[in-house]
Amino acid sequence: TKLGRQIINSPLSIIKTSLMPNFHEAYMFDTKILNNLTLTAGHINKISFGSRAMADWGLIGEKTGTAGVGLGGKGVLFEQSGGDLEQAKFHNIGIASGNKDTGGRSIFGITYSGIKNMKTDFWVYHSYDIVTDYYTEIKYIMPITQGLKLKLNAQYLMQKDTGDALAGDRNFNLHGAKIAIGTKKWGIYTAFNKSGKKDDDRKNQEGQYFNAWGADPAYTSSIFSRNEYREDVSAYKVGGHYKIIKGVKLMMSYANYGQ
Repeated sequence: TKLGRQIINSPLSIIKTSLMPNFHEAYMFDTKILNNLTLTAGHINKISFGSRAMADWGLIGEKTGTAGVGLGGKGVLFEQSGGDLEQAKFHNIGIASGNKDTGGRSIFGITYSGIKNMKTDFWVYHSYDIVTDYYTEIKYIMPITQGLKLKLNAQYLMQKDTGDALAGDRNFNLHGAKIAIGTKKWGIYTAFNKSGKKDDDRKNQEGQYFNAWGADPAYTSSIFSRNEYREDVSAYKVGGHYKIIKGVKLMMSYANYGQ
């Protein structure tokens, strides 16, 4: 059990690459119900944006609210853009999403590992009067030879507006798959994501992901792009790494988002 300011390591609450991550003011609880079944639950009241927040909102997200910061509603902006919101300061979940104060964000998750070499996760994130997110993922590891493993992953993400729908109507879905093979020394992978179809209204953002609090579970994300969270995107990514010496790793990847 954790109470107070902390980093919450869950699929929709952590940024993959950041010198200083987002912090949360929250209370979290996790327990093993059975040997292979873990329950996680908690509630976030406030969030403090890390070092990537300004780039995620402007450069990477292009102010669409899809890359990890969802500001802009009702004139709520970072100080660098003429607003009042400071990075590394704690703000109510609703304010941090560019809206008014809300009841925060509740989290519920179940992890099951009762099948050999397989792990299954299911998570629900309820952001009061904004959106509710549902995320599930399956990971399977298949040993091939001594030290060589094949990893098969599949994921599904869905988002619906809830309550007062302060971020507007939302009806987003994304699915993906990832295949990786490697050893402790090297590894290669290929990944795919597909988001829901775009409607006829160009101004309507209903079909894109409202990514206001640093989520990034998609397999095709890169340091410089998270376009798979927008409408009607077919994305793929290939990459690999090679461990040169302890603590030094060469990494390469290529991602394509089709638009």
